[in-house]
Amino acid sequence: MNADWTYMNVEAATKSNKHLSKMTFFVGYGVLLLFRLSVLSLLAFPNGSIQNTLFHFGSLFILAVSSAISVLWEKTPITKSCIPTLILFFVGVIQLILVKDALCIDLALVFFASRDIDFREIAKFTLIVEGCGCAAIVLGSVIGLIPNYYNTRSDGTVRYYLGFTYSTLLSHLFLNMVLLVLYLRRERISYYVIVLLAFIDTSIFVLTNSRNSFVLGLAALLAAVILKRGVAGRFRCFGRCMQCCACIAVVLFPVISLLAALLYNPQNDAWKSANLVLSNRLAQTSASVDRYGWTLFGQDIEFVGNGLVPGGDGLTDAAAHPDGDANFIDNSYVHVLVINGVLVAMATWMALIISAQQCFRNNDSWMAVILLVVALHSLFDPQLLQLVYNTFLFVIWRSIGSKCNSSMWKLPHHEISSGSA
Repeated sequence: MNADWTYMNVEAATKSNKHLSKMTFFVGYGVLLLFRLSVLSLLAFPNGSIQNTLFHFGSLFILAVSSAISVLWEKTPITKSCIPTLILFFVGVIQLILVKDALCIDLALVFFASRDIDFREIAKFTLIVEGCGCAAIVLGSVIGLIPNYYNTRSDGTVRYYLGFTYSTLLSHLFLNMVLLVLYLRRERISYYVIVLLAFIDTSIFVLTNSRNSFVLGLAALLAAVILKRGVAGRFRCFGRCMQCCACIAVVLFPVISLLAALLYNPQNDAWKSANLVLSNRLAQTSASVDRYGWTLFGQDIEFVGNGLVPGGDGLTDAAAHPDGDANFIDNSYVHVLVINGVLVAMATWMALIISAQQCFRNNDSWMAVILLVVALHSLFDPQLLQLVYNTFLFVIWRSIGSKCNSSMWKLPHHEISSGSA
């Protein structure tokens, strides 16, 4: 009897500790998301301010506490599947020393603290925090609490910032939210929700003229309609096609991106036409690759653009940093290679390939569509390694330790089967 009572007490204490570590993780992760959202908006303190530093490192401290609770109190073992994350952390420390970049440290702490948490819980939490945060920023700009700046294209198109530091940011964030909804709802998503998401996506496009993420959002919703109909017996081959496309895309897109940057010729008519269609992205990326190349641990490069400086009263980034390089690298694959280094670029590429292969083996068409959209988005925008824009980094990174962690993001077999097309 006493032995049973002791066992029950130990089990209850273990569950309590696990609840505490999970709760602490979500507090730290939530603070980090809010910090990242604030930096993207005109609510943020000026860059380099003590407030931003405390906000950022406060979130990392909470995540470290969550990890400590998990390892020291819950006795959660550090298995072989944690090795990639630990390596990422040490690479991040080296990058922080050499190039003053803490991105890999941020990611490593988040990944380690969340290693035993179901990704669906993280997805729901992210959807709530980002949805409420974006709604508050946009509402603040509409009622005048936050400045609502705008710029005008050469053709006269007006692009509103809606409280953010640039007109495209809200659209990128909403694309991430659309993909989260598709992941969570899968075949259970209703046509009403699809129409609502399409309406919001279109409204954001009308106000901001953010074309890439707008088109990809609608494409993802169209794919959701086809997959949903496939459950009833139609378009069953579509799901397998998406899985194959995802596997091909994550292999070819990084290679094509790098070759385009290296081979771009401004004197060639075909290259000039492609560069015009891509809004000068090819020329800028090629110029930066020629100038900086790539290194093992990345580089400290100050790129500047037309985005506004937080706390700068309408001052653009280019005006605030006249010595910065205007040849910003919009392609995520090349951006990671040049800024974050060869090690991080290769690890990211490997993780994408393994994730796509897992989708194919698990016949998971919904996740394949998401990976394909992420891969396509990364061709035109540099947000691949930013959690606030790409929550699916959790899934992608966990794939490296898939032998132990695949069960953390796969749905039960009967749900995958019913959700595939």
